[in-house]
Amino acid sequence: MCCNNSEPKGSLSFAVVIGLAGLLVLSAAGCAAVSIDTPDGFLVVNETRTDIRATSSDGALLWVRTFDDPHGGDQAFWADALYNDLVDNRGYTMVEKNRAEAGSGARSVDGVEMLFETFTHGALHKYLIWLFVRANTICVVEFVGRPEPFSENVDAVRECVQSLTF
Repeated sequence: MCCNNSEPKGSLSFAVVIGLAGLLVLSAAGCAAVSIDTPDGFLVVNETRTDIRATSSDGALLWVRTFDDPHGGDQAFWADALYNDLVDNRGYTMVEKNRAEAGSGARSVDGVEMLFETFTHGALHKYLIWLFVRANTICVVEFVGRPEPFSENVDAVRECVQSLTF
């Protein structure tokens, strides 16, 4: 019945599709708006209310996203889940883990910074992730690149994380 428009609009399947579409819109609308000052030399290639993607001319990538968490997992839960997925399921190696902070004043939030390494298409890539949880919102900042562009940009990216708000 995929290509047959004979199904009446009042049918159960049409109602389910409309209901699911509404839930997706409400879910996205509930996510916190994200903002970050991107480093010099990065071009923002996509920006929505909950997602910012930027790239440098040498191939380093920066991605900032927010997600709703209606189940209320805390930072420790999500940090463990992220670690387990990357190390146990994807074969990444954790290099270091540190405390992190974003924002300032009343909008500041504590988080965690985790550095991983992995080989992709035969080349080493460094993958730095910041994880912040506030109320029922998760914010993830990801920075990835080959060793040289990563090293050239990592200090500027770390500085920009201080400007993060969500």
